[in-house]
Amino acid sequence: MTTLNNLLTGRSGRIRRLDGAADACNRLRELGLAENSVVRLLQAGSPVLCQVQHARIGISAELAVQVVVEPL
Repeated sequence: MTTLNNLLTGRSGRIRRLDGAADACNRLRELGLAENSVVRLLQAGSPVLCQVQHARIGISAELAVQVVVEPL
């Protein structure tokens, strides 16, 4: 397992858990970054760009380290 910002660019992972404050985790879920969702890293850095289903999302690097994924 690794964090979203540590995935290799272009690779996908399944979100296993969200670590962090409850309000930050709830906001990530509202954006579609919920447990068991598949996410693809499009660009590392700040912001971190990722794709969940057909939506592209940009989040800060600080939020990306709270998203724990299992590489696929």
